[in-house]
Amino acid sequence: MELDLGGLENIEIEGTQESKKKGVVDIIFLLDITGSMGPAIINIGKNIGTFVQNLDPKIIQDWRARVFSFGDMESDSAEIKLNVSREWTQEPQEIVNQIIACVELVKKGGGGDEPESSLDAMYLAARDGFDSAWTERTRTIILFTDASPKKILKETLGVDVDGISLLSQQISDNHTYVHMFAPVHDDYIAIKNNANKYVNYVTIGEDGTPPVEALKNVDFSKALETLGKSVSQASLIA
Repeated sequence: MELDLGGLENIEIEGTQESKKKGVVDIIFLLDITGSMGPAIINIGKNIGTFVQNLDPKIIQDWRARVFSFGDMESDSAEIKLNVSREWTQEPQEIVNQIIACVELVKKGGGGDEPESSLDAMYLAARDGFDSAWTERTRTIILFTDASPKKILKETLGVDVDGISLLSQQISDNHTYVHMFAPVHDDYIAIKNNANKYVNYVTIGEDGTPPVEALKNVDFSKALETLGKSVSQASLIA
C-alpha cells in the first residue's frame, strides 16, 4: 500500500540546514579621503575595535577586511583619487593602519569642492573588489562620505549606459550588502530603491545640519557596533 506522507518529507528539522549557513564574510570599508573627512576617518579608526567585537563569534566563522579610498576621479592625483590595492587582513590593528594611511592622504587636501567620486569607487568595489564568489563569502561594502556623488564616469563603467542602474545591478547580482553613510541625494536614494534588499542607507544631515558637520557628529561607537551585528546576520544568508 502506498502511504501518503502528508508533507512530512518537506519538514525541515532545526539544525539540519547548518551546512547552508556560510558565516564567512569579506568587508570593504570605502572611505572618502577628501579634505573635510579627516575627523570622521579618525573616529572610524578609533572604533574599529567595537566593530570587530560585534562580529558575533557564534555566527562568524571567518572574516576579512580591507580599506578602499577615493577622492575626485577627475581632478585629484593618482594616489588620492582611488586606492583599491590595500590587502585583505583579519588583524584589527592592520585595518587601523590602513585607516591611518587614509588620514595621511586626507592631509593632502584632495577633492576641492563637492561632489566627489563615491559612486565610481562603489562600482569598482562591487565589480572588482572581491576575490571569492558571493556563494562562498558574503560581500559587504561600508561607505562613509560627507559629499554628494558625481555621475559615474564612462571610463569607469567601460560602456555608455546609465551608471546608477548598472551599479544597482552589480550590487544585486553579486549579492553585495552595502551600508551607505552619506548625505541625502537622489542618486543614493535611487541605489537604495533599486537594490533595496541589499542596501542600508543612513542619511547624513537630513535635519539640515551641513553634511560635513553631521558626519563628524555621528556616534561612531554605536554605528560600528550596529554594523558589526548587521554584518554578522547577513553572513548567514545563502
